Amino acid sequence: MLHLWEFQKPTVAAVHGYCIGGGTYFACLPDIVVAADDAVFQMPLVQGLGFPGGETMMEPWLFMNFHRTYEYLYLAQTLDAHEAGRLGMVNRVVPRPSLDHTAELIAAQIAEAPLSTLMATKSLVKRAWEQMGLRLHWQASTQLMELVGRAQDVVEWRQENAERGYGPPRHVARARAEEAAERVRTRGPTDPAGPPDQPGGPAVSP
Repeated sequence: MLHLWEFQKPTVAAVHGYCIGGGTYFACLPDIVVAADDAVFQMPLVQGLGFPGGETMMEPWLFMNFHRTYEYLYLAQTLDAHEAGRLGMVNRVVPRPSLDHTAELIAAQIAEAPLSTLMATKSLVKRAWEQMGLRLHWQASTQLMELVGRAQDVVEWRQENAERGYGPPRHVARARAEEAAERVRTRGPTDPAGPPDQPGGPAVSP
């Protein structure tokens, strides 16, 4: 991903269809992102593979809102193109037939400026983000991915998913979400087992 981030010339992405997991990084990391109205975004690694996110976690830098970032990652939320646009993941949402033309038009308009000016502009924008800690954060993401992947509870959780035949990460996330919803529905608000902030589960504020 750093090769794409460090590419010196302007980059424009045209995104359509399913954009899942690491694909969201390749789609959203370019300078300008145009999405077709059929695009779908999801990072299912937390709920689907037991990883804390991607090796170069970019969601905090896309959303610039930790509440929004936690919800998206914790719950493996699926976002349509319009919601992704509202949250700042993409620049524009266009009808699918207009996608390629729109991306090519933006690229052509960008190219009207001198290349040296464009490269300097990109360098200054990148430096601003890196001075806020982006590069150090990405390094930490890679280290934690390696450590968490070997944790015993993660290994056992993955084995359980395989034994239940959940399938790939996106399907695991959906199956787990459905099971959690059913447990909450069945338990009800007066469950004698106690509140969900007991050891082993997330704390819930009243």
